[in-house]
Amino acid sequence: GVNLKCDQLDVHGRRFNNLKIGATSQGENWKASVQGREMAGEINWRPAGQGHVEARLRYLSVPETATIATASPASTPAKTNRNWPALDVTVEDFQLKHKKFGRLELKASNEDDDWRIERIKLSNPDATLAMDGLWQAWRRKPLVRVNLHLEVQDIGKLLVRLGYPDAVRRGKASLDGQLSWQGSPQEIDYPSLSGSMKLDAHNGQFSKIEAGVGKLLGILSLQALPRRITLDFRDVFSDGFAFDDISGTLKARLGVVSSDDFKIEGPAAKVAMKGDTDVAQETQNLHVRVVPAIGAGVSMAGLLLASPAVGVTALIVQKLLKDPLDQIAAYEYTITGTWDNPHVEKVVPKVEKIESESGF
Repeated sequence: GVNLKCDQLDVHGRRFNNLKIGATSQGENWKASVQGREMAGEINWRPAGQGHVEARLRYLSVPETATIATASPASTPAKTNRNWPALDVTVEDFQLKHKKFGRLELKASNEDDDWRIERIKLSNPDATLAMDGLWQAWRRKPLVRVNLHLEVQDIGKLLVRLGYPDAVRRGKASLDGQLSWQGSPQEIDYPSLSGSMKLDAHNGQFSKIEAGVGKLLGILSLQALPRRITLDFRDVFSDGFAFDDISGTLKARLGVVSSDDFKIEGPAAKVAMKGDTDVAQETQNLHVRVVPAIGAGVSMAGLLLASPAVGVTALIVQKLLKDPLDQIAAYEYTITGTWDNPHVEKVVPKVEKIESESGF
């Protein structure tokens, strides 16, 4: 058996503190209990085949990468091609970069120069993220390829968990896609991010987001839009744009995310967005069309009060003609510049001249 106590233990550039390890052998297998500031639980080791590590931890807080003195390059042994053991890890309370992600389930096996990710699952009361895929050439030129599914029970609470408090209230969402990036699974490299995703969200509300906070969320909430002719867009967006549905297909290539079918529908307005945003440089080039919901609200309500018969007839015509009053009141903008300082410019619609075949 082994009883070990370390004030500091450095593992692959990360420092664990006040660590106690008690291990006993059972034939060729080892069973250990660990207790420290960053982690606590049970770890089992079976050397058969390539080896197998099974860990059941009560908590794990991954330390930040530390500046640790290492041996000189001349005395560092060369890397071998030995395969690493398979991993089967469950953590009840997992933290990374001071963010609490909840329960972690990880199953992965090493095949020569690749890690096959059989399962990564993060779950908490606010959301569940499931991924599988491949971590290719992790020793030489690492590339991550994953399939992902994110199911969000409360968008607002999830954003609080990720460090963006008061960005969104309520809301449910799902995100499905395939992504790839250079580096490791634990951190996305945005300049190399590529793939596609499908987003659906429902029944939430953007909060009033201060400039520079939430960044991309600030663009989606459309707080930067200027005044319109008769009303003020601030009454729709600035104090919190409520949405019934958000949908869109997102395509990423080397850190640039584009979409041509991104839509936000709410009781106050319908919004259609096209264009791209560079998540690495934090810039965008978007075309936004806003249709304030006045057709079925203000105008129809007035007609119904004045004359129910006329109001019902007008409502039928309105729907048959696909909300012509709303379309007349539509506004279009381009949004460029940075996420912190977006530049918004109104698009002046072109007036088209329509002539009949007779020339009149």
